[in-house]
Amino acid sequence: MKKIIFSLFCVITAVSVAAAYQVQKGDTLSQIAVDNKTTVKELVRLNPYIKNPNLIYPGNEICLPSDSGCAKHLNNKKEESKKATEDSANKKDSTAKEESKQAADKSSSKKSDESSNSSLRVGGYAALRATLGSLKNKHMSDIAVAGDVNGIDDTFRRMNLGGRFALGLSFNDTIRTELEYGINTRTRATDDTVWSMGTLVATDYAVKTSVQSLFANFYWDINNKSSWTPYVGFGLGAAKAKTRVSAQNSVIDFEQKLSDTSFAWNAGAGVSFEMSPHTALEIGYRYANYGKASDAVANGGVAIVGESKLSAHEALLGLRYKF
Repeated sequence: MKKIIFSLFCVITAVSVAAAYQVQKGDTLSQIAVDNKTTVKELVRLNPYIKNPNLIYPGNEICLPSDSGCAKHLNNKKEESKKATEDSANKKDSTAKEESKQAADKSSSKKSDESSNSSLRVGGYAALRATLGSLKNKHMSDIAVAGDVNGIDDTFRRMNLGGRFALGLSFNDTIRTELEYGINTRTRATDDTVWSMGTLVATDYAVKTSVQSLFANFYWDINNKSSWTPYVGFGLGAAKAKTRVSAQNSVIDFEQKLSDTSFAWNAGAGVSFEMSPHTALEIGYRYANYGKASDAVANGGVAIVGESKLSAHEALLGLRYKF
């Protein structure tokens, strides 16, 4: 029993020694010094956290000269507080470093994406197109009968159908270049009668023309955020015109076939609609100049030498497949 009482006494003594005076509401440092038979200067020495003796707050712990373990107790609390502050600072620093790393990774990823986007991307495609055009045939002929020469100048416009096939390359989905082969159906231009010097020299004068073309086309796709992509373009190449000329008069019936190849060009604009990642529908218009085709017939003292200038306004409908 004596041992138990002695143990409790030691514990109570140790607690009281380690404890510090807790400031109450209305306390002043000078009053606490008087009550504990010491001085304000001594209390400030024992409690270095007190910077202004006139400012103490309820709840503050103050070491007294009689409390031999108090300074160590407060120092331990100070060390714990310092460690907690350092841990918090280290955590903030670690968080800041992690955020900085994430920002750097994001920036690096963005630069990588931008670099990828800025690099050259090349894709191939094939296209089939149908055309409905108004083919203009400006036909000029010189008619020679027994040494007398007269001219005729006729302009014919005929609707005709055409087909186009193209193979091309696309660069960054912006610039396209292609090789296009096309064919137009035959058109027929006629004059019921041809007169020279008041003399009827021919009837049923007819010029039948068909055109094949080979163009190197260049397009600029005006990209936007929709599935519709406007484009403009032009092409340079060659056209082969086949001409069949026939005429009649009271004496003769003649026919001649000629074939000419000449420089050709086109220019146009349109819009494509992306039906899927690989297919696009094309709708467009272009003006095509197919150059010239010559024709000549001679028989029975009548000679006709002519030239056709060929051009067309064409509406296009096509399907483009990207691979």
